[in-house]
Amino acid sequence: MNPPTGTPVEIDADKPHVAVYVAQGLIRNVEPSYPDPFVKIGRTPITVKLAPGMYTVTAESPEISVGSTVLQVGAEPVHVRVKGGSSEARSMGTLLLAIGAAGVLAALGVEVSYSSSPNGISKSKIAVPLFIAGGVIGGSGLAIFLASGTTLEHDGGPKGPRSMIAGIGSRW
Repeated sequence: MNPPTGTPVEIDADKPHVAVYVAQGLIRNVEPSYPDPFVKIGRTPITVKLAPGMYTVTAESPEISVGSTVLQVGAEPVHVRVKGGSSEARSMGTLLLAIGAAGVLAALGVEVSYSSSPNGISKSKIAVPLFIAGGVIGGSGLAIFLASGTTLEHDGGPKGPRSMIAGIGSRW
């Protein structure tokens, strides 16, 4: 993967010892598969020479969430910067999303199955707070999840978390 001739691609990160993998072409599904199209090129900071073409670059570490980007290599040197998101914050966001969803489902369950009791407690006194709490907690979890993603920025490529949402700049 590192020919003696080619275009230099320099990859560095804001966190130490981030492992970098490269696959030739556009790889839409970057989950582990067999045969694995990705080749480990090393840990950041690293410079590798690649032949002109399109590559999928993935970065990962125990301390950061996994991120990837599509990189077009031409005749000019390319610089890639890995901005590591927190894997702990991503886990917290996932947990909050699950708690929020459970709150909303509990509210739906109350609305569907609960009948008012003789003491006059109405369903809305239970379901509305559950809907509100579930929505707030779930929304907070989604915001934390999206904010903690790892981004790979490169010359001429997508920048920031918006590229993650488009599905081009990073994977979740």
